[in-house]
Amino acid sequence: MISEDRQKALQEEKLHRIVEQPVGGLICRLAVPTIITMLISSLYNLADTFFVSKLSDGAIAAVGIVYSLVCFTQAVGYYFGQGSGNYISRALGSGDSHDAREMAEIGFSYSFLCGTLIAVVGLIFLTPLCRILGAPTEILTETKTYCSIILLGTPFIVSSLTLNCQYRFQGNAFSSMLGIGVGAVLNVILDPIFILPWGFGLEVAGAAWATVLSQVVGFFLLFIQSKTCGNNPLRIRVPKMTRAHFRHINAGGLPSLFRQGFASVSLAVLNLVAKPFGIGIVAAMSVVSRIMNTALALPTGLGQGFQPVCGMNYGAGQYRRVRKAFRFTVLLALGVCVACAAVGLIFSEQLISVFRGQNSGPEVLTYGVPALRYQCLTYPLLAFLILTNMMVQTMGKAFSGTFLAVARTGLFFIPAVLLLSHFLGRTGILFAQPCSDLLAFACALAVWLRTDHELSRPDLPRHG
Repeated sequence: MISEDRQKALQEEKLHRIVEQPVGGLICRLAVPTIITMLISSLYNLADTFFVSKLSDGAIAAVGIVYSLVCFTQAVGYYFGQGSGNYISRALGSGDSHDAREMAEIGFSYSFLCGTLIAVVGLIFLTPLCRILGAPTEILTETKTYCSIILLGTPFIVSSLTLNCQYRFQGNAFSSMLGIGVGAVLNVILDPIFILPWGFGLEVAGAAWATVLSQVVGFFLLFIQSKTCGNNPLRIRVPKMTRAHFRHINAGGLPSLFRQGFASVSLAVLNLVAKPFGIGIVAAMSVVSRIMNTALALPTGLGQGFQPVCGMNYGAGQYRRVRKAFRFTVLLALGVCVACAAVGLIFSEQLISVFRGQNSGPEVLTYGVPALRYQCLTYPLLAFLILTNMMVQTMGKAFSGTFLAVARTGLFFIPAVLLLSHFLGRTGILFAQPCSDLLAFACALAVWLRTDHELSRPDLPRHG
């Protein structure tokens, strides 16, 4: 543990760097660790999907169904992490390190408590929960097994995401990368040992245990780093949350809560809509969701590198730097997304085939390949959507941030999948997400035009 004076000096050094250094190089340095973190963390679910694909389509579907619950737990973690982290970055930008430290403790403590509550309630109502998530009767047992074990790790999953966000907003992306990265690598190592016959042979349960154990290890690594690297040091206690604290967490965290929460609901709706068409299409859409979520790590990671630059400069009244940083990041993210979309379009069949086992039916390819291609066509638009959402969220614009957060994953997707599946059947399910992406992009464009005009005003007051 380093001294309080050294802690403060490190924080002041980071603030000086973020409000004065050229934004291009600064964002890239902050974004690289976050992109690595996002890519590595996506391995949690990709690894589970890959190894259970060697079992059966039912096993793939079971893991995919519980993924909607994982999205919900992530929503809670991001709510506290983004909510407290946004405030921390603005507080550090305005020179108020005491408020920053207090908010860090509040965000962490209450995220762990909420994760514990989710675990207890979920285990009590396990069977109805799995039904709500869209589990067909034929794979209900596998779904319950995987779900129950994942719930045991929920407090650690939620609070790890909160710490990850807080460290990023303090300008210390390396701390977040180390904890999340080590956990993800450990998950990849444990998956085959726990799942496959040559190891423990626990099948679906093995995938869940590998995820939970790796998350616990990642949590402790993240917590230890609160005492080092200039992060706000944390104590194991439950501090009082005032109305003002709650308001600030809501302002920065509600967009993330709704985005991930609606992603959870959308996945459940997708599973319920696809279920009458057979396990094959449920498994196919599960695979496509995992691939696209991995691809989203790139623009999201760039956006997370942009957020501390946005928050601290916004708190310091450096609005020109906020606009400059946003435009640089959007152009960079757009280039990356176009390249990834081209790869997805060309190699869609090969990508889907990676997650097909010997016991998989042809439906995974039949529906998965066109679904992936359709989503690749609108994938470049997500660069602008994600970054606009992150900018207004970091600025504390709760309504705009929340609206954009739910637009793609819920507001447009749920009606799209319900209507298109009704009129077009299986084909409608494949078109639902691209249609939602187009509508959400149009909304993001309108929000950006208004926000950019506001930031260009010479009389805009400083926001600390």
